[in-house]
Amino acid sequence: MLPVLGAPQRTRPRTFLEDDDRVQQLRRCVNDATLPLDARVIGSLVLLMGLQVTRILELTTGDVVVQEATVQLKLDGTLLQLPPRLAQLVQKHREHAEAAWKSNRAASTTPWLFAGLNPARPIQSQYIYLKLRRLGLGELRQLD
Repeated sequence: MLPVLGAPQRTRPRTFLEDDDRVQQLRRCVNDATLPLDARVIGSLVLLMGLQVTRILELTTGDVVVQEATVQLKLDGTLLQLPPRLAQLVQKHREHAEAAWKSNRAASTTPWLFAGLNPARPIQSQYIYLKLRRLGLGELRQLD
């Protein structure tokens, strides 16, 4: 006779942030001006919009659409309107990225929103994950 096997107990996966932790980290990303702007933008987009870090790093400055008082992200042909505080952060970061690209256009034909050390390529996700972890936002990697 074969032994009766019980079904394993289901537990909540460890990779999910608790709601309180998510809200606390989002508030920190949006409000803490001591954090680097790129980390604030990436963290906010992950925590609030549910975007994957690897997808965020593929964005160009042209994917940030500013029309009058709204800021939208162009994702796969769809415009996603950003809430006002996040919109301010994204717009400010886009301005920095555009200025950096314009000062070094010969190095890249693509104006990456998050340019890497090699301006012809976006920043590497491993670098961002390390940076987020050092800033106390390491759990964001688990959301990717």
